[in-house]
Amino acid sequence: MSGIKIISDSSCDLTPELVSKYNISVVPFLVSFNGEKYFRENIDITNTEFYKTMRTTDVFPKTSLPTIATYAEEFKKYTSQGSDVICFNLTSKFSGSHQSAVNAASAVNEEIGETKVYVVDSIQATCAQGAIVMEAAKMRDAGFTAAQIYEKINKLKETCIMYITVDSLIYLQRGGRVGKANALAGTLLNIKPIIVLKDGELVPLGKVRGRKKALNELAENIKKDVGGNMEDYEFFLANADESEEAEAFAESFEKEYGIKLSYPIMDVGVTIGAHIGPTAVGFGYIKKYTSL
Repeated sequence: MSGIKIISDSSCDLTPELVSKYNISVVPFLVSFNGEKYFRENIDITNTEFYKTMRTTDVFPKTSLPTIATYAEEFKKYTSQGSDVICFNLTSKFSGSHQSAVNAASAVNEEIGETKVYVVDSIQATCAQGAIVMEAAKMRDAGFTAAQIYEKINKLKETCIMYITVDSLIYLQRGGRVGKANALAGTLLNIKPIIVLKDGELVPLGKVRGRKKALNELAENIKKDVGGNMEDYEFFLANADESEEAEAFAESFEKEYGIKLSYPIMDVGVTIGAHIGPTAVGFGYIKKYTSL
């Protein structure tokens, strides 16, 4: 066997169908509710089980990143068969997953005596990271070499932006993203924050009153960003534990804004959901590799 293997940590939140169709391997993060027993994301615990626990208990979950050994084992599985590997990770500003992968790749490449493993800091999370992984998979299938994909994807990822809103600030407050007073005031006044994930960081953009207005604000921002060049972009949407709302939201995007999703609605998984809660919705875009 030879070729190129695309790998990502589980923060990418790609659907099982996309993972299978594009032959992508996923290295899981782990989550714990008691600091002792850890569950592998999407293997030992489902998103449904995870969010049910979040909604019904006062326990604040903690996540743990994949180890260097885990990455090295995954890389060797494919390099031993003659494949090159490109691995994508959650933004390094959120997690040490990227550094674990870099350390593992360095050891594997040194052992082989040439560069067979390339590691990319996605500077993104959840479906935005997934969208970057998808562009890499498309380039692979179009005949690009691993080195060519690595060079182009590091430019392409800069075009990827995701806007996020949540119904409650309590999880961001618990994670240290907002103060307790702001979280309480937001709940009492029905204030919904608008946050943008850009260049690897969460940046507050503004706040509106009411969930529907917040969701519409996501679409307005994207329409403004891409202007009349929508054909040059792929659009994606993820929700934590509000699937019916997300489906209705996607329909209104297409009807009212002319924005059609490029992929099925993705689920915000354990890795990011632990920090932003079950009501998060993220909507974003990335420039197509053919348009860069």
